[in-house]
Amino acid sequence: MKSEIKIPLILGIVILAGVIAFSLSLSVLDLPQQTLGNTSDESKTFSNSDLNSKIGYKKAPELIGISGYINTLPEELQKKIHDHVVLYDIWTYSCINCVRTLPFITAWDEKYSDQGLLIIGIHTPEFEFEKNIENVKLAVTKHGIHYPVVLDNDRKTWNAFENNYWPRKYIADHEGYIRYDHIGEGGYQETEKVIQDLLSERNESLGLNA
Repeated sequence: MKSEIKIPLILGIVILAGVIAFSLSLSVLDLPQQTLGNTSDESKTFSNSDLNSKIGYKKAPELIGISGYINTLPEELQKKIHDHVVLYDIWTYSCINCVRTLPFITAWDEKYSDQGLLIIGIHTPEFEFEKNIENVKLAVTKHGIHYPVVLDNDRKTWNAFENNYWPRKYIADHEGYIRYDHIGEGGYQETEKVIQDLLSERNESLGLNA
């Protein structure tokens, strides 16, 4: 074969081989990009899981230093707390701000007690005469309170909650974590929405129908 024909033929073969090699390299580079895309989606879904949702929440303290029980007994109350959404209402019967909240609290008790809500009135007196259990019983009857009320006459439970106010509401989920804290009057719609959300969370966790 003449040299002037051989040289262009060799160049053509080399160019063709280069084009094929370049095309193959592009195809190989495409594969890891698609795989990385799928891995990214899975990681995003996993990272959005709610495994650490209770981090930062405190457990509701035990009811301690209780000198009297109304509408319940100690053992009965402890059993009820388990697996219930619990609204702890710190109040005293001579506090007008506390009294104004009672119609809402008793309504929630009537509406949600069969759905997993337990309300506990923690009666922490401001004055000496409020320590008399007979006076507290009269107030409980007067305001139509049917949920448990405990007498925290020495403020031991008050201190366990690190509380400084009347009235104050804490709501703990069915695992005992405090998920809501409200001081004073008002916030009734917000409080009821929290109750509804935590009851829904409880039912889903325990496999119960809402």
